[in-house]
Amino acid sequence: MKIKEGMKQIEIRRLRVRKKILKMEVKKKRLALKKANDDLGAGHGALLATVMKNLKPGVLYQFRVAAVNRVGVSPWSRPSFSTATAATTPEIVEEFRITKIMVRSFSYEWTPPYD
Repeated sequence: MKIKEGMKQIEIRRLRVRKKILKMEVKKKRLALKKANDDLGAGHGALLATVMKNLKPGVLYQFRVAAVNRVGVSPWSRPSFSTATAATTPEIVEEFRITKIMVRSFSYEWTPPYD
């Protein structure tokens, strides 16, 4: 669905209209899928980049995934990724430096207490 050289104006307009309709349909399907996934249990409907909160220090966490598409929900995978949180919480950052000052914002850097 690309505009090619030599196309008539009416063909170009039709192609643009088709693209807009397709874009609207994809957006409708995405929103419907998201709404349907909100009713599912924990872990379903998660985005690819997920932030985990309230993890306890010193605990090993394993993560699993399940695909959701127009066919349905797949079974859960075996734990494919695991990570251990640090045994202690990080200390408060004491030294930081301002690297860039602008009218409405500034940038700063610091050295983390540990890796």
